[in-house]
Amino acid sequence: MKTIGIIGGLSPESTVVYYKGLNDGIRERTGRQHQAKITINSVDGGEIWKFRQQNDWNAQGKIVAEAALSLEKAGADFILLAGNTMHRVSDAIESVINLPFLHLIDVTAKRIKAEGITIVGLTGTSVTMTDKFYIERLAKFGITTIIPNPEDVESMDRIIYNELIWGIISPESRIIFTDIIRRLTDSGAEGVILGCTELTLFMPLNYDTKIFDTTQIHIEEALNLAIT
Repeated sequence: MKTIGIIGGLSPESTVVYYKGLNDGIRERTGRQHQAKITINSVDGGEIWKFRQQNDWNAQGKIVAEAALSLEKAGADFILLAGNTMHRVSDAIESVINLPFLHLIDVTAKRIKAEGITIVGLTGTSVTMTDKFYIERLAKFGITTIIPNPEDVESMDRIIYNELIWGIISPESRIIFTDIIRRLTDSGAEGVILGCTELTLFMPLNYDTKIFDTTQIHIEEALNLAIT
């Protein structure tokens, strides 16, 4: 079994979801004979946030690149970054390591294509939805992206940063989020991406459309790689 290197700490909640999901998956796939081999470098999410407020993406990239290098030195066989928004600086990681980097957007795009879907709605932080890196990466796979209206973008940021990253799962916010999904599908989206790692905390969602939970997709692909 391969050792999975995780860059975590972007929020403790998402890191916990990855850790538990990977261990549960290994147990299920091996008949409870094994657990996941995982090395985690948990960065200071507060430091990341400070640099993000300054729009200093180089500094954020340096933090996760150093974390990736430490995982490589610790014996990880491949590395994943437990956060959607920070994939904006995934190049900083890939430029310094000699290990495979399991890119969250790429594995999500492949899953979308496998479903025969070419138009998706994108939810997540305002950076993820409006800063083009996610949309442009999806476009390389022939996927067109629809983003929420400005009011919904603002609501998403409030829900993510004021609630979900603190482990708060509000029934009212779940309803607001479901309404955002409905508006995206009304605008032509054939499926909707949960493009923030913490949005998996809202699952399952009571809405009849194809949901692409990037956290769970990332975990499943890591499991495939770990036991090959």
